[in-house]
Amino acid sequence: MRIYLATILAVGSIAIAGAADAACTRHVYNRSANPWTFRATNSSGNVHFTTGLFACKNRTNGPCTVPPHTSVGIEYTTTGGIANGTWYIADKTRQERSFDYRGLASQCPSISHRGNTGAVALNDPADGDINAWGATWANPGKAAAAPHR
Repeated sequence: MRIYLATILAVGSIAIAGAADAACTRHVYNRSANPWTFRATNSSGNVHFTTGLFACKNRTNGPCTVPPHTSVGIEYTTTGGIANGTWYIADKTRQERSFDYRGLASQCPSISHRGNTGAVALNDPADGDINAWGATWANPGKAAAAPHR
């Protein structure tokens, strides 16, 4: 009986530890004609650049320069069930803006912002996604037209 109980406790502990460090998969989309560079700092969890047509040199927290018309998968991990940090996004002129993100293991992080973010749409198409569509922060140009249905 003691061995059975110890086994149940051990399996339960592993399941809880896995949930505490759960990950959320999202994407960085570069729909612009210029490269954009992304990096993150964090107090809980990390951001991993995972999949794409190219390999980021610094897969954990970047920086990762995403070529034009390319996307890369990102994975938010948690520490103690929390993902918390700051995204730094730089255009081709090296002008950089920062945005905080936060989320729990049960949901993908949301990137905080107020109003229009200019050349880069945050939480688009879903929480935690980043969508660079403009030329630069200072001169974004026109947003890409929505596809016809």
